Amino acid sequence: MNLQRAVAFFTILIVVLIVAAAVMVLGPPGRERAAALDRQRIDDLRHIEQDLHDEYDTTKQPIPNRLGDPKRDPVNGAPYQYRRIDATRYVLCATFDSPSPKTGDRIVDDSPFWRHRAGRQCYSFDARRESLR
Repeated sequence: MNLQRAVAFFTILIVVLIVAAAVMVLGPPGRERAAALDRQRIDDLRHIEQDLHDEYDTTKQPIPNRLGDPKRDPVNGAPYQYRRIDATRYVLCATFDSPSPKTGDRIVDDSPFWRHRAGRQCYSFDARRESLR
């Protein structure tokens, strides 16, 4: 084996080891993508919740039966599920790819309220109460 081949072999070996270490630390790319999409869903639900609470605080009018221009799931484009219960209470639902990371993982949601399991998850709100910003 000549020197040029040995250098090429060790260069490839180092690159493979770096990629393997990154996958071990960060997890597979699909898992990170799913986590990023779930973070986007939580962010969208937060914005919907904030908008509804801000509108109620300003006007004291009942919350709407339907959202005017609903935010949509980043994958399938379907609007998030919104259901009005009464003049001030409502439910928001989204479908998540994976459960919330547990304490000790790299990414932990900053609000325990927004914790979720994989699949459909619904959150109940009352516009008379403080927003969960």
